[in-house]
Amino acid sequence: MAQKILSETALEGYRVYTETTISHKARYRLTTGSWIETNVDSLRRAPDNRILVDVDVSPGASGTVTVAEVQLLDYNGRPWATTTEQVTIENLQEGILWEFSFNIVEQPV
Repeated sequence: MAQKILSETALEGYRVYTETTISHKARYRLTTGSWIETNVDSLRRAPDNRILVDVDVSPGASGTVTVAEVQLLDYNGRPWATTTEQVTIENLQEGILWEFSFNIVEQPV
């Protein structure tokens, strides 16, 4: 079994880097192709040190829409993390609380 090489200090440095690189902006794309910019609702640390980022995805469209992609942006407005899905929202009253979870650990191989 391989030995771990990163100290807890190094892992914490990567966690802090992640927390400070993600801006408080996100965007999502509907299957119609349009991007909608939104704010990050929360960026927090879980008790197990995972970094949790919540984004409110509420297109505000009447009828049925499908969310195809959600991105977190860095402070330069560039995509920093992306997830692709096919989640349908039925009407104007519904939205989705989208959560990104980053678990920064060392896995010896």
